[in-house]
Amino acid sequence: MKKSGQSKMKVQLYEGLLVVVIIVVIVVLILAVRSDKKNIEKTFDNTLTYLKSQCLSYDEVVQADKIKSLVRLTEQAVEVGADIHRDSELIDSVYLKNYTEAQRMAGIIILDEDMQPECQYSNVGLDYDAWKELIQDKKISEITKYSKKIYAERIQKNKKWYDLAAISRTDSPGVVFCYCYQDTDRLTDSYAAVNNLLAGYAMNMNGTLFIAADDKIYGTNDAQYENCQTTEIPVIQELRSIERSDNLVYFTSDGHRYCGGKGRYRDYNLYVYYPQKEVFAATRRTVLLALCISMLIWAAATVARNKSGRVHMRELNEQLKIIEAQQKKEVEYQLKLKQSMEEAVRANIAKTDFLRRMSHDIRTPINGIRGMVEIGRYYKDDLEKQSDCREKVWEASGFLLDLVNDVLDMNKLESGQIQLSEDSFDLQDILNEVTSILTVQAKKKNVCFYPIQTQIMHWHLIGSPLHLRQILLNIMGNAIKYNKEGGSVTTSVTETESTSDFNRVMLEFICQDTGIGMSKDFQEHMFEPFAQEKEMMQTVYSGTGLGLPIVKKIIEVMQGTIDYTSEKEKGTTFVIRLPFQVDKKKEQYTVQDEEAKTVVLDGMKVLLAEDNVLNMEIADFICENEGMIVTKAWNGKEALELFEQAEPGTFDIILMDLMMPVMSGLETAKNIRALQRPDAKTIPIIAMTANAFSDDVADCKAAGMNEHVSKPLDADKLIETIAKYVSG
Repeated sequence: MKKSGQSKMKVQLYEGLLVVVIIVVIVVLILAVRSDKKNIEKTFDNTLTYLKSQCLSYDEVVQADKIKSLVRLTEQAVEVGADIHRDSELIDSVYLKNYTEAQRMAGIIILDEDMQPECQYSNVGLDYDAWKELIQDKKISEITKYSKKIYAERIQKNKKWYDLAAISRTDSPGVVFCYCYQDTDRLTDSYAAVNNLLAGYAMNMNGTLFIAADDKIYGTNDAQYENCQTTEIPVIQELRSIERSDNLVYFTSDGHRYCGGKGRYRDYNLYVYYPQKEVFAATRRTVLLALCISMLIWAAATVARNKSGRVHMRELNEQLKIIEAQQKKEVEYQLKLKQSMEEAVRANIAKTDFLRRMSHDIRTPINGIRGMVEIGRYYKDDLEKQSDCREKVWEASGFLLDLVNDVLDMNKLESGQIQLSEDSFDLQDILNEVTSILTVQAKKKNVCFYPIQTQIMHWHLIGSPLHLRQILLNIMGNAIKYNKEGGSVTTSVTETESTSDFNRVMLEFICQDTGIGMSKDFQEHMFEPFAQEKEMMQTVYSGTGLGLPIVKKIIEVMQGTIDYTSEKEKGTTFVIRLPFQVDKKKEQYTVQDEEAKTVVLDGMKVLLAEDNVLNMEIADFICENEGMIVTKAWNGKEALELFEQAEPGTFDIILMDLMMPVMSGLETAKNIRALQRPDAKTIPIIAMTANAFSDDVADCKAAGMNEHVSKPLDADKLIETIAKYVSG
C-alpha cells in the first residue's frame, strides 16, 4: 500500500509538471508572437521611411538636372541678346542658324515689342506659329515691360520635351525666345536610375521591396522582377486591393502567406512584403528553446528519480552550451545585418553631403575663371588687362587644384574627418586670391566689395591654406550672395595677439555686409546641416544650407572660434578667430638668400627624365630659366644609361618622372642607387609625378628618391626643392 501511494504521488507530480510545461510553452508562444509582430511593424515602418527618403533624393537629382539645363539655355539666350545689342545686323536667319547649330539648340525667335517675329530659325520644324499661343501668354509678353524678368520652363509638345527660355532684348523693345529639344530616351533612362536607390540596402527576413509608377516597376531588390509590370506580380495585386496604406497587413497569395503593406510618395507607389515563415522565425526558435528547456527540466527530474543526477547534469550543461552557442551566433548574425544597413545609410549620406559640398566649393573659383575669360575677351587688345586676367585665372585654378588634391583621399570622405595640413604659406597671397575671385562675383551682383583691410606683423605662416581659403570664400561669398543690389561688403584681418616668442599668432577675420540679414529664429539653427531661412528658400538667395555648418566644423578643427551678429534687412557681421604658427624661416628670408640661390643653381647639371613632350618642355624651361644645364632622357632606361656612361660627378641632380615606358621611374631610381660608383648613393633624385597620394610618396622614398614634387609643376616649389639639395 505504501509503495502504491508513492507511485501515485509520483504520477501526480509528473502530471503537474507536464501541465506547468504546457502552460509555460503557451505563454512563451504568445509573447514571442507579440514580439515578432512588433518587430515586423517597426521594420516595415523603417523600410517605408527609407524608400521615401530615397525617392526624395532621386527627385532632387532629377530636379537639379532640369535646373542646370534651363540655366544653360538662359545663359545662351542672354548671349544672343548681347550679340544683337552689339550688332543689330546679326538679326538674320544665318546668324540664328549658326548659333543654334553651334550651341545644339532647337531654335531661336527674335520678337519685337508686339511679340511678332522679326527673325527666326528652327531645326525641328517649329516656327513662330507653333509657339504663338505660349508667346502671347502674359508670363512671356510682360518680359518686354520688365527688363530683368526671365522665363524658363520645361514643357511637353507633340509628345516631346523642350526647354524654353525668354529674356528681354537690350537693343530695342522685344524678347529673345530660345528653345532646345530634350532627348526623350535620356529622360526615360534617368528614371531607370531609381533602381540604384536600393543598392546596398540590407533587408531583414528576406523582404522584397518595389518602387513603381503606374504599372511599371522602377526599382526592386529582387532581380527576377526587374523590367516587369506590377500586373504580372500576384503579391502586388493582392497589396493593391488593400484599402489602407502605410499599415502592415497579413494576406495570402498563390498559397503562400505574407505580411506587408503599401505606401505612396509623390508619383511613386511603394510595396514591401515578407514571408510569414521568416517573420515568425524567432517565434519558432523561442518556442523550440522553451521546449528544449522543458525537456531538460523533465530530464533533470528523471535523473533525480533515478539517482544518476551527475551524469545527466553534465549532459544537460552540454545541451545548454549548444543552445547558448546557437543563440550567440544568431545574435551576432543580427548585429552584422544591422551594421550593414547602418553602413549603407552612412555611405549614402556621405555621398550626398560630398556632392552638395563640392558643388558649392567648386562653383566659386569656376565663376572667377569664367568671369576673367569674359573680361579678357572684352579687352582683347589690352595686353596689361590680358596679363591681369591670366594671373587671376591661374590663382582660381590653383584653388581648384587644391580641392581636387583634398578629395582624392577617399578615406577622408568615408570617415567624414577633416585632415589639416601643416604647410608654409603667405597670408597676402591667400587674401589676393580670395579678393580676385570674389571681386568678379560682387561686380555681377552690383555689390561693392571693398579691399581687405590688414593689420598684420607676421605674413608667413604655417597651417592649412586650403581650408583658410575655403572659410574666407564661403563667408565672404555669402556676404555677396545674400546682399542687396547696390550694397557693400567690408572685410579686415588683424593680428590680435601672439605668444612671447612669436611662435604662434591669433588672426581675427571680420566680414561685415549690408545684406538681407538673418532672423532670430534662423540664427538658432544656422549651423545645422541643410538649415535655410524660410524666406530665402523662395527667392534667388536659395542655397544648399551646408556652407555655414562646413565652415564651423573646419574652424573647430583648426581650434578657432566664430561669432556673429545679424539683423533682418540691415546686414550681418562675422568675426572669425584662428590660431597659426609663424614660419620663422620665411620671416628671416632675405634678398641675399635669393641671390645666393641664383648663384648656386646657375651652371647646375641636371639629368631630366620625362616621356611626355609637353611636361619635358615645361620642366626644361623652369631649369634653363635658372641657368641650369639640362640633359634629357625620354624613358627610365635611357636615363639609367646616360648616368651610368657619364663620369662620376657629371650630374648634380636627377629629376625623374614615375610613369615612363621601357623602365619606370621607381625602377630606374633603384638601379641607379645599386650602381657601384661613388655618386650613385649621394646624387639627389627628385620625383615629378601626378600621383599625389601618401602611399606614392612612400614608394618614392623606398626606391631611394629624396623628394616628391607633384604635378602640375609649381616652378617656385621645384626650384626651392632643387636648391635645398644642391646648396652648400
